[in-house]
Amino acid sequence: MENGKQPVQVLGKIIKAGVYLLTFALPLYFLPLTNNVFEFNKQFLIITAILILLFLWGLKMVFDKKLSIRKSPFDLPLLLIILTFISATIFSQNRLVSFMGLPGVFHWNLVELISLVILYYIVSSNISGIKEIKNVVLSLSSSVFILSIINLLTYFSVIKMTFMGNLPFNPVGSPTNLTILIITTLILCTGLFFQNINKINLNKKLKTDAKIPNTKPQIQENKIFLNAFIYSFFVIILSLTFFLTSPLTSILASKITKIDYPKENFLELKASWNIAMDTFQNVPLLGSGPSTFLFDYNSFRPQYLNSTIFWDSHFNKPVNEYFLILSEVGLLGLLAFIFLAFKGIITFLKAFRFKQENSGSVFALPLLLTLIIFFIVFALTFSTTITAFIFILILAITTVSLEEIHMSEEVILSLSIFKEGVVSFGGIINEKVVLKKGGFFQTKSPVIEAKLKTEALPWIFLVFSIILSIFTGYYLTRFLIAEISYKNALDAINNNEAMKTYDNLQKAILYNPYSDLYRNTYAQTSLLLAGSIANNGNELTDQDKNNIQQLLQQSVREIRIVTENLIPQNSFNWELRAKVYRELIGIAEDAESWTIGAYNTAITLDPNNSRLRLDLGGVYFQQKNYTQAILNFQNAALLKNDYVNAYYNLSAAYRENNQPELAVTAMQQVVNLLPTDNTDYQKANNELEELKKLLPEETTESSDSANNN
Repeated sequence: MENGKQPVQVLGKIIKAGVYLLTFALPLYFLPLTNNVFEFNKQFLIITAILILLFLWGLKMVFDKKLSIRKSPFDLPLLLIILTFISATIFSQNRLVSFMGLPGVFHWNLVELISLVILYYIVSSNISGIKEIKNVVLSLSSSVFILSIINLLTYFSVIKMTFMGNLPFNPVGSPTNLTILIITTLILCTGLFFQNINKINLNKKLKTDAKIPNTKPQIQENKIFLNAFIYSFFVIILSLTFFLTSPLTSILASKITKIDYPKENFLELKASWNIAMDTFQNVPLLGSGPSTFLFDYNSFRPQYLNSTIFWDSHFNKPVNEYFLILSEVGLLGLLAFIFLAFKGIITFLKAFRFKQENSGSVFALPLLLTLIIFFIVFALTFSTTITAFIFILILAITTVSLEEIHMSEEVILSLSIFKEGVVSFGGIINEKVVLKKGGFFQTKSPVIEAKLKTEALPWIFLVFSIILSIFTGYYLTRFLIAEISYKNALDAINNNEAMKTYDNLQKAILYNPYSDLYRNTYAQTSLLLAGSIANNGNELTDQDKNNIQQLLQQSVREIRIVTENLIPQNSFNWELRAKVYRELIGIAEDAESWTIGAYNTAITLDPNNSRLRLDLGGVYFQQKNYTQAILNFQNAALLKNDYVNAYYNLSAAYRENNQPELAVTAMQQVVNLLPTDNTDYQKANNELEELKKLLPEETTESSDSANNN
């Protein structure tokens, strides 16, 4: 019996160590060898770690001869969330994107969600007791502490890294992510600090009452003092980092430190609400599908955004998580998430009542409070891979902490298969109250155990975990190689190494043929290489002509795969297709009609994009179809009434269409919009004067009089 239990204990310790290591490493982990430094690599690490832990858990079950998971109040909400995500993926406007994530964005997707729920059950079923929960919290706190130090050093330019552009570098990807991690850790560390203070006071009381000699209890007290000091030190450093770097306080910090801290750009609340509501009206129950908010943004973004600095920006996330869920997973997904929040609040109230009734310290309270803070934070911003991981981790250890609270709804279930082939389910209430030292009550946490008397169930679980690990690991490895190859291609572009760029893009597509990002870049690169060969200044050989033809065919083939097979919902892909076809005008017979058709599709997918109208008008202008050119330039100006390029091109189209009065009016608008110190102001003013010379004399005099007045 002991021999059978030893592997179980060893595997249990390995799983626990894996949880601690993942908790510590993930916030700090990034990989500059890939194009997406943060999100992709964190998801890669999460899924890889989960596959390993899942296999070890299955192996542990086989040795233990039973399959056991911990039941909690959060089981039903998590099940509903998974079901809504699966349903939303099935009915998604793009199943590939919803299943794997939008290339370059990744979070949320179905694979990630299922992985995190599996992680929840791995952690909640293998971590037990307050000590092990504290180990998880300490792992997280240590990691966030290091993040804070790194962030402070980059803010004050002690160290410099370029991964974040103009934003200070931190391994979690953004100041907002770091702020969420700091808030989480502050709550946990503060709770642990006060619990250690309570222990110190309790020990003093016990020593006074029992007159305990100053030996072993003194050692324990020193350890408690050390823990309290560590947590208080964490709280001080994290609070300082929060004040200086958090988006919530950086404005005040800027005034005090005289440092202009860079800001992140988010889609504003009003626009997020409008897009979420428009999407809800179209697909109310299950939304547009996970990871598809970019398509919703393009379709429903309000026109007034064209008057802001974000007029040509594309947002793949709304202002907060609730709008994101409503847009992507619909009303059912939002209700499931709200149900999870409701369960968290109810459990917090039960824990608080338990504390009052038993006059003791309840470790679950700071964890439950952290969960509630997460639900509030998600009303202010959207989640990312790292914040979603921390949320699930806190949810899991909160479930473990409920061991000390009497939860009457928790039961032990058994699943048995008899020789007759009958399957039966059973359940009993398992409530055992234990008197803890110090006079506090503790109840043994109920555990849901599914026992298959033939002992086949653990083996089924193990085989499933092996198959899943092999299948998922194979694709994960391919996607990692593809990301590294794509990053190498981008580096080669910066170094003007054409063939190295070309070869790495081919390799990236070979290992991940599902990414529109790779294929779009490959199409553009092929087009540029063809242009480079054609314009090398020498007479083209037959080999040159053959290479140009192959490169042009490759460019067209790749962009057609992207727009027709992979992600036809993305207006950017159709815009790029139009640009590729536009380069073929004069080479391919129907290139002009192909270009116009691609632009029209892009406009259908992104109707309030004024730049697309301008570009389409440019194609018509090139064809000398000035009527259509004028119409599109007018539409561009109507969508964005301060669009200088639209008015400038409109003036040119009016001039070529023999409408000088309207040409002058449009050019006058250009002059009015340009600042006088702009380099183009004088040029526009000169062109305006030239256009006025085309006007009849009476019109010119009245125009000058109007300008003078």
